[in-house]
Amino acid sequence: MPPRPLKVCRHAGCHALTRDPSGYCRAHKEAAEARARKWKAEREKERESSSRRGYGARWRKLRAEVLREEPLCRACRKAGRIVPATDVDHIIARADGGTDERSNLQPLCHACHSRKTVRENGGRAVTR
Repeated sequence: MPPRPLKVCRHAGCHALTRDPSGYCRAHKEAAEARARKWKAEREKERESSSRRGYGARWRKLRAEVLREEPLCRACRKAGRIVPATDVDHIIARADGGTDERSNLQPLCHACHSRKTVRENGGRAVTR
């Protein structure tokens, strides 16, 4: 496999060339990673706990029941594929007035759930 093409470092004002997938040269890569870690830690602090968002013991029990009753991804099954479900999705999001009623829940594999989440959030995935 040929080496990656050289690109200019992403750090403002740096003209060094790099093949690193991060886009930063050796001199700036560590600082960029530290900024990313700090940003992620700050976002995590701002976010409420899963229990406070309504995903406590009651949700975990309901989620387990849904996956036990319907162990295959509903979206993959419709497409003729057999894939185990790993996530339980709200068909109508709770933020949009959906409930935890069984009729509003569907089992999905992680890939299908991620695609649905991105589609519903205007092309942006929700960070955890």
